[in-house]
Amino acid sequence: MPGRQAGGGERGSWRRVLRSEALPEGAGRGVQVFDGTRALELALFRTGAGLFAIENVCPHQGAPLHDGRLEGTLLRCRWHGWPFDLRTGRPPVGAFPCVRTFAVEERDGWIRVRLDAGDEERRG
Repeated sequence: MPGRQAGGGERGSWRRVLRSEALPEGAGRGVQVFDGTRALELALFRTGAGLFAIENVCPHQGAPLHDGRLEGTLLRCRWHGWPFDLRTGRPPVGAFPCVRTFAVEERDGWIRVRLDAGDEERRG
C-alpha cells in the first residue's frame, strides 16, 4: 500500500502520521501506523467538514479505501462503490459492514491519530 509508516517514539495514545501539508482538501492518503504490537493500515481524509481517519481496508474485498471517491463526508470504495460515512464508519443505508474510525487532530504541522481505547470500534 502506498503511504508512510509512522509511530514509535511518541508518548501516549496519539501518533503523528502525516505532515499536514501532505493532505490537501478533498484528498485521501494511506498510512501505516504501528500501535505497539502490529501495523495498522489507516486512510486519512481532509474534507470541508474536517479531518477523518478510518481503517484503510474495505470489508467487501479488501480494497484500499484511501483512493476511494469522496462526496462530502461520504466515501465510496473505488472497486465496487461500497459507501461509508467518514464520521461514523457506517454505510448511509443498507446492510453493508462498517469500518473502524479513529479520533484525529491536527497539531504543530502534523496530523495525529489516536490509537488506544478511545478508538471507535467497528460497528455493524
